[in-house]
Amino acid sequence: SAGVATFSGTADVHLLDNVRLNIGDGSDIAFYFDGTNSNLDANSGGIFNLTSNDFRLKTSNVETMLRAQANGTVELMYDNSTKFVTTNDGTSTTGICTATDFSGASGGAADFPNGLTGTTGTFSGDLSIASSLVHTGDTDTKISFATNTIKFDTDTSERARLDSSGRLLIGHTATAGKDSLLQVISNSGDLLDLSRYVASEYGPNLHFVKSRNDTSGSHTIVQSGDTLGIINFRGSDGDSFDTAAEISSEVDGTPGSGDMPGRLTFSTTADGANSATGRMRIASDGQVRIGSEFSSNRASHTLQVSQAADSSAVLSLHNPTSSSGQGIKLGFYARNSNNAAIEYGKIETIAQTTTANSSQKGYMSFSVNDSASMSEKLRITSVGNIEVLGGKVHIKEGTSGNSGLPSLEFDNTDTSVSTGDLIGSIAFSQQTSSHTGTSARIYSAAEDNTGGAGIVIQTGDNGSISAALTLDKSQNATFGGSVADSKGDVRRIIYE
Repeated sequence: SAGVATFSGTADVHLLDNVRLNIGDGSDIAFYFDGTNSNLDANSGGIFNLTSNDFRLKTSNVETMLRAQANGTVELMYDNSTKFVTTNDGTSTTGICTATDFSGASGGAADFPNGLTGTTGTFSGDLSIASSLVHTGDTDTKISFATNTIKFDTDTSERARLDSSGRLLIGHTATAGKDSLLQVISNSGDLLDLSRYVASEYGPNLHFVKSRNDTSGSHTIVQSGDTLGIINFRGSDGDSFDTAAEISSEVDGTPGSGDMPGRLTFSTTADGANSATGRMRIASDGQVRIGSEFSSNRASHTLQVSQAADSSAVLSLHNPTSSSGQGIKLGFYARNSNNAAIEYGKIETIAQTTTANSSQKGYMSFSVNDSASMSEKLRITSVGNIEVLGGKVHIKEGTSGNSGLPSLEFDNTDTSVSTGDLIGSIAFSQQTSSHTGTSARIYSAAEDNTGGAGIVIQTGDNGSISAALTLDKSQNATFGGSVADSKGDVRRIIYE
């Protein structure tokens, strides 16, 4: 019945399951427990007001799920930790914000006219950017978008772009040079560093890879002569970039599984030309070929140096030191039974004087290993003398009949020979405590200017030599002293 019910004391008011506490003339609000869930039903269809300056919705274990404060924030919690909160100018989300769509001023795709702030975000669809992604608090650092182009800016300047042709341009806004896919352009001298930091003997690698298959990542064996890579050096001629030099690698033989013979070719462009010509090759067998015939194995030697006809010398060795006694050494080595490199031969050229013109004198020395030390055996002096040191001169017979018989020839090519001019000489010298110089000599001298010549044998003592026997062009013999054998004076025997 109508009226007021008053409950006093310390006892609870207990309503059984499914027994409702109805409020309002039409039972507009009902509180009850249905045996499983607690229920608060508002059946009037009007506004349901809960009034408090600090409203909190909690779990049975007193964890806050929602909190609303008068003139303040509204917070949504997860596991008693705030994830979403209203602020005086919007909302703030802690963690990942996932949405299937956004609507804003444009009414369609995601549009945030007043900005979007968060720590992380996930988009399951496309994110459309009209112009740029700008770094917060550093607005001159950004990623910008134009038609088929992505640009990267720092400190108000564009640093790199990926253009519509797929080229990555670093340091410039347009392609320059050879129109390559990767271009690094700058007025600085240092453009590329390849670094590797590792506690081992290995350094950074740069790979040039070639397959005869048109499909990227697929294999088809290359063939002999195929170019595997080129390093090309170019300079501007005023309107284009022309090749000045290049280094290339080619397949040097027939390849197979686990077998890839290769060579390196070094090329330069001659003065007046605009394309490079091969100058040197390192073949697959280690042979080094330098010069005009670099592409041909002419001698099967480890080092082959060639030059075109009527060209300059093919090899020049230079010692820049300007003092006397300096020179250049060519050493010849072989390994002994202990696998140690031992010098067994040596050719040296030594400067004997230092002059300010081209009259620099010198000699050439030839040495061999003699009893575990290098010993000079032959020397060619600056005046053309050949000195044999501590050895013998052997002239051996050839293998072509009489034309190969051993011989020693003296050839005077002077066409203005006069009577008495020396044609050739063999001198015998010695050094004693009282004498140094020639002790005997055999020489030939011209007796006229028509080819006539004789032979003179000189002997002597104590540094003084004179003709002992003279054979003139008419085969007459003149003796400078007595000629004797065990029977006495040969001349007297003959005369008698």
